[in-house]
Amino acid sequence: WVGFFLRRGPSSIPFSGDGLFLVGHVPPGTLICIYPGTVFHPWDVQKIASGFRHFKTNPYLIARYDSLFIDGKNPSIQLAGPTGLGHLINHPPKGGIANVMPFSYN
Repeated sequence: WVGFFLRRGPSSIPFSGDGLFLVGHVPPGTLICIYPGTVFHPWDVQKIASGFRHFKTNPYLIARYDSLFIDGKNPSIQLAGPTGLGHLINHPPKGGIANVMPFSYN
C-alpha cells in the first residue's frame, strides 16, 4: 500500500466537470499521476489543416518546455490505467491555492 489512491469525481470548482481527488497522504514532491494523451510536435500541428486553431478551445491541451503539446482530450486516455488521470486535475479558482503542480519529464 502506497498511502494514497486517486478518485475521479465531480469537481468542487463550479462548472469544471470532473476533478481528481487524492485520498490519503503523500509527501510534497511525490509523483501521483501522469498526463496521458496524444503528443504533437510543432511540425505535426502545421500539417493539420486548421493549424493551432484546432486546439484553441481545447482545455485539455498542455504545452511542454520542449515545444511538444499533449492533448489529453483524446478518448484513448482511458487506457492509461489508474495513474493516468492527470488530465482531470483542475486549476484552483481565482484566489485559490494549487495543491498539485505539473512537472514535465521525459
